[in-house]
Amino acid sequence: MAFGQDIRIALLRMGLGLVIAIVIAAIISFLFKGNQLKKSSSLLELDRTINRYPISLRMKAMFIHSVDEFFDVAKYLIMGAMLAAFVQTYVSTNALLGLGEGIIYSTAIMLGLAYLLSLCSEADAFIGASFRHVFPETSLLGFLIYGPMLDLKNTIMMMAVFKLRFVFVLIIIITMSVFGVLLFVHPWI
Repeated sequence: MAFGQDIRIALLRMGLGLVIAIVIAAIISFLFKGNQLKKSSSLLELDRTINRYPISLRMKAMFIHSVDEFFDVAKYLIMGAMLAAFVQTYVSTNALLGLGEGIIYSTAIMLGLAYLLSLCSEADAFIGASFRHVFPETSLLGFLIYGPMLDLKNTIMMMAVFKLRFVFVLIIIITMSVFGVLLFVHPWI
């Protein structure tokens, strides 16, 4: 809906996003073996003993864990949303235009914007559509594909849960994969 009757953008977003996700998964599975989560002894102990308790206690534990998880993650979501709102409010489109000439620079700018401004896939489509007459379609696709894969809020949350080395390698792989695939397919878009 954000791009009107142009179903081509939606199909390209879906198809390229799938291809890029498969590439990223293959690279990550090759580079990392084993658990990349930070260690949490209380959760490990709970996993070993949880099946011994009646269903009512397990349900109660599930709700308590859900509430704890919500409040742990909500602070990162709020911080990321505040930073995204700051960028949307104080960074002008003209400033971005001066930096984003050429397919490489414009795609890099849109990936950066996706990282900073991404809220959700649906909202991202309308934000991306607002740049339709400013940046080439390849750059817009970069915004639409990269934002749901990696953004500021997601990075902050991943750093709280995963080992830092894994998070940094994942960021590099996602960025290079999206950028590389988009530049590869640019002549045909």
